[in-house]
Amino acid sequence: MNKIGNFDPDTAFVRIGTPYFSDVIDAVGADPTLSCTRRRDMVSGLRRVAKALNRSPNTIPADIKWLQPRLEQVQPASLGLRPKSWSNAHSDARAALVCCKIVETRKNRFSDLSPEWQALWKMILSSDDPGLKFALSRFVYFLSRHSIAPDMVCDAHASAFLAAVELNEIRKSPDGAYRSAITSWNRAVRKFPAWPPNLLTLPIRSKRISLVITDFPKSFQDDLAHYGQCLEAPDPFDPLARTSPLRPSTVESYRKNLIRFASQLVRHGTPPADIVDLAYLVQPINAERGFRLMLESSGQTVTRNLEHIAGILSGLARRYVRVSEEDLTALTRLTDQLQMPPQKGMTEKNRARLRPLRDKATLQRLYALPDKLCTTIQPKLHTRQTLLDQEIGIAIAILQYCPVRIGNLSAIDIEQQLQRTGNGRVFLSFAGSEVKNGRGIEFELPSHVIHMIDRHLASRSPALCTARSRWLFPKRDGSGPMSPRHLGERIKKCLRKEIGIDMNAHLFRHMAAMLWLDRNPGAYEAARRLLGHAAVSQTLALYADFEADTATRLFAEVIDGVRGS
Repeated sequence: MNKIGNFDPDTAFVRIGTPYFSDVIDAVGADPTLSCTRRRDMVSGLRRVAKALNRSPNTIPADIKWLQPRLEQVQPASLGLRPKSWSNAHSDARAALVCCKIVETRKNRFSDLSPEWQALWKMILSSDDPGLKFALSRFVYFLSRHSIAPDMVCDAHASAFLAAVELNEIRKSPDGAYRSAITSWNRAVRKFPAWPPNLLTLPIRSKRISLVITDFPKSFQDDLAHYGQCLEAPDPFDPLARTSPLRPSTVESYRKNLIRFASQLVRHGTPPADIVDLAYLVQPINAERGFRLMLESSGQTVTRNLEHIAGILSGLARRYVRVSEEDLTALTRLTDQLQMPPQKGMTEKNRARLRPLRDKATLQRLYALPDKLCTTIQPKLHTRQTLLDQEIGIAIAILQYCPVRIGNLSAIDIEQQLQRTGNGRVFLSFAGSEVKNGRGIEFELPSHVIHMIDRHLASRSPALCTARSRWLFPKRDGSGPMSPRHLGERIKKCLRKEIGIDMNAHLFRHMAAMLWLDRNPGAYEAARRLLGHAAVSQTLALYADFEADTATRLFAEVIDGVRGS
């Protein structure tokens, strides 16, 4: 057997001969053209980057493609650094790589631009849209440096820009810079009449899996619509119909999953014209083929989504299509094979995300964040960005005290859900019809959160919405509430930037249970009421593991007491 020598798998594919940070530090220290201060800053930047990666300089290759994805994941807040300090650190590190001719120097002085580009860049600098300067700067300087005339810019130049960024950017996402440059260029085309009129093409990221409903025959569309109506308003005299109606959001989920299943059949050879109704999907031969295709796309692994689709088809066959006993038996045999074991406790992913919140300092920073985001010196100093910060600060503050689902949070109507009693008290209230499990919930908001909300509502118009918007988190055009997905992404992004933790909006519910049970072992009924679960068994199934941590800590205290006696 050949013995493989010791090596670091993390750098196994780095090109042989690539210098390491330790080599760059030595080269910078020996460069006579650098001042003592500049040498010190460059070496400090390299060492700080190494510390952020939790590696020594002699194990970090000075390879851009190796560095970029790793540094992109670094959250300065988790290292106790301000964003500006981290930006300075990786800027100094990059300067050291420039000094060693590993990456190219950046030319970003106005005088570096050609006269044609200078005239256009003056428009950007004088614009009331600061985002254009930030997003277009590198692209414009790249085009000027390579003598590309403004009226000649095309998609090929944008692709060349992406390739250049991939070879020279050590931290930020090259794809992000590329896409931002394209969208900002197109925005400038529409904003400035003198800007070159050639629009650039933004590549589509998503791989389309599902067809749209109009790709299928009209009879299939009508059958799917009728099925949705039956789910929302089941016939009380039909013994095979559902005994209770489904929420519109659940019906929409059923609808999307059925379209997705039908799309799998189409993508693998079934003509859309053959899928004339829902009965086609639950024919055992078609159902099995669809299941096998979905298993193939998931690496022969049964997923929760596949299990969910199998359940939808089973109910569809029994209650709506009403297939023969023979076909129902065959379909049941198939769906039984796609059942996953019941989830016991929380997923390991969520447990990993909760661990940093057991650190007292991190938890305190999280709970101090809304005050930080909502602090404004004077109302006159409100800018759009400060108002956006306030909006997310309020969302996080509500989640801290009222661990509701993101769908309920995003849909808060200040006239309906915020109930004011007239004595300064305000309650956040959701009727049963507005909650996922049909059970109404209500929380009293603390006075400082009420103050945040009132101050924000008084100052947010017209920067964020119209003056009479009913929604606490509105769409910018005032047409309705912000989508749960959009609000959730903003919350997650803010928490990563400010605290350095990977936490989504739903994790506030898990955190609430963790904090409550940690201080009140066994108090599952109160936890159930706090989270609005339908049954205490659901709370026990999810959070019983928290008791193990509490029990081990309390037992350690018992042993310490015995030893002390």
